[in-house]
Amino acid sequence: MKALSLVLVLPLAGCGVVDVVYKVSVGSGPRVYGIGKAIRETRKAQAVSTVEAGGAMKVDIRKGAPKLVVEAQKEILKQIRTEFRDGRLRMWIEGNITSDGPIRAWYTGPNVSSIEGSGATEFDATGLSGGSSSIVLSGASKVKAVG
Repeated sequence: MKALSLVLVLPLAGCGVVDVVYKVSVGSGPRVYGIGKAIRETRKAQAVSTVEAGGAMKVDIRKGAPKLVVEAQKEILKQIRTEFRDGRLRMWIEGNITSDGPIRAWYTGPNVSSIEGSGATEFDATGLSGGSSSIVLSGASKVKAVG
C-alpha cells in the first residue's frame, strides 16, 4: 500500500495551485449566466438563532451585531434570496444559474445556535452562542464550527 501511495503522490509533487477556479450550475428553468467579477451587497439583517442555506454557496457566520453581506457576480446576485422569518435566516439560489465566480454570504449575529445546509453549502462558523448547538446537513454540505 505504501508503494502505491508514493507512486500517486510523486506525479503531483511539482504541481502548485495557481488560481482558484469556480464553476457552479444549479437549479431549473431559464439559465442565468454570471459574467465578470463578483460584487458584494449589504442586505437588511436581524438577529436569528438559525442560519439555513441551500444550493452551492459558502457561508461565514460570526458573533456580533446583525449584518448580512452577499457576494456573487452581478447577474447571480439578483438570484440569491435571503429571508428573515421566525428567528431564522434562509438563503437560497432562485432559478437556474451558471457561475464561474464565488457565491458567498457573511452573516453576523449575536445568538446563532443552529446551522442547516443542503445542496453543496459550506459553512465556517465562529462564536456560536453558548449552550447546545444544532447542525443539520444534507447533500454535499459541510461545516467547520469553532466555539
